[in-house]
Amino acid sequence: AAAAAAARARVPCRVQSDRLALDLQVDLADVWLLHLPLALWLQRRAQSSRFVLGIAGCAAAGKTTFCAILCAVLAALETECCVIGQDAYHMTNAKLTSLGLKSVKGKPHTFETAQFSGDLRRARISTEPVLLPVYDRGLHDPVPDALTIAPSVRVILVEGLFVLHTEDGWGAVGAELNASLFLNMPLETACRLATLRKARTNSIPEEEARAHVERVDVPNFHLIAASQPHSDIVVVRSEHQYTTQLYAPLKAVPRDRLD
Repeated sequence: AAAAAAARARVPCRVQSDRLALDLQVDLADVWLLHLPLALWLQRRAQSSRFVLGIAGCAAAGKTTFCAILCAVLAALETECCVIGQDAYHMTNAKLTSLGLKSVKGKPHTFETAQFSGDLRRARISTEPVLLPVYDRGLHDPVPDALTIAPSVRVILVEGLFVLHTEDGWGAVGAELNASLFLNMPLETACRLATLRKARTNSIPEEEARAHVERVDVPNFHLIAASQPHSDIVVVRSEHQYTTQLYAPLKAVPRDRLD
């Protein structure tokens, strides 16, 4: 019983990305059963060349936090990692307005997918520093050349709603990934968390945030769920923890290659 309690112990961890910095209570069992095996697997595959892992999932599924914890574990293993966020490839608000697309910002066709796939290709093969954009949540626009991928980086995590989508130019983005992971979360839970996050980060009433989620995120949810079969690894997540349904279904990455 004591060993089981220790395994479920939660410890403080600060995770940071271009999107946010969070002080979390990280479940050691999640790290032991999920992040550490995945980090070791990535480390082995990044020995000869950079390895690019795509991480997809619906809004509020925990993609950013998952990436940040995985980067921290890789750092502890002395393997440099960086995260490229899909949001950096939003069309600018000026372009969206000129195209009459501002009201549907966040739909698959409102991203610069050609630039995204080209930048991933450069990041994957270049031996020189690579400059990439970052999405500024104060400006609500991408900022060019705000992220530098150093030559020492071995693992690149590419996170976003549509990184496994196959239409509107997204297939070219997926083609630049070495493997992919899908964070699965029930729709009801995702909508509740997305609404709370939208209200908090944009300082708007919860009703307004819920209307945005229903207009944009719910239709996106079904599009994103349809991309799950394209993933190599599926992680099922509840509101508070990951389940033990890890590394399945296994299309291109059999479980015995993850052990």
